[in-house]
Amino acid sequence: MALRCNFRQQVVSLCSSLCVLVVLFAPVRAHAQVAGATLTGTITDPSGAVIPNAQVSIRNAATDVVRVVQADNDGLYTAPNLVPATYEVTVSVPGFVTQKLPDITLTVGAEQVLCFNLRGNTGRNTLIGPGLENLDFSIVKNNHIKRISESFNIQFRAAFFNILNRANFNVPDLGSGNDNIFDGSGTVSPTAGLLTHVTTDPREIQFALKVVW
Repeated sequence: MALRCNFRQQVVSLCSSLCVLVVLFAPVRAHAQVAGATLTGTITDPSGAVIPNAQVSIRNAATDVVRVVQADNDGLYTAPNLVPATYEVTVSVPGFVTQKLPDITLTVGAEQVLCFNLRGNTGRNTLIGPGLENLDFSIVKNNHIKRISESFNIQFRAAFFNILNRANFNVPDLGSGNDNIFDGSGTVSPTAGLLTHVTTDPREIQFALKVVW
């Protein structure tokens, strides 16, 4: 009987100790879960296609500590457990212009969404059209009829616009929406570089008769 009572006392003592530990550590663990902030978002190109494997650098403006994360294949990045502070976020990926956003303030427990839309880094005058050549021609024939008056004149005009009927093509298309050479995976758009439009009208001939008196 004494052995059974002793065993019961030990069990009660052990349970009491476990309860004390739960009470002591539960607030600490709960506080640790909300101490940091989370920054997340997606990286896309101008057409809305996701850009995978983009590098996202998150710099603490106060301490200059930089944290680097990488977007996944769906263009999604996540940076958890960031110290509440003001950050400068920079996104870079080969083939696109690096984008930088300063003054991103994160507070305790914040889950902020910050998305980026990157444009290509192709320079000016990279795509050059085939040039423009246009020749216009006009003929004027005056017919003075002095029997009517000294100034009476019937003038015949013939005008030829783009007389050689040359097709002057516009600059090559840049792809989908005429503004993207590459899609989200870095593949060249199938319509990029194609000549599909002209800048001048086809040959046009006009005749006119003018009476002056």
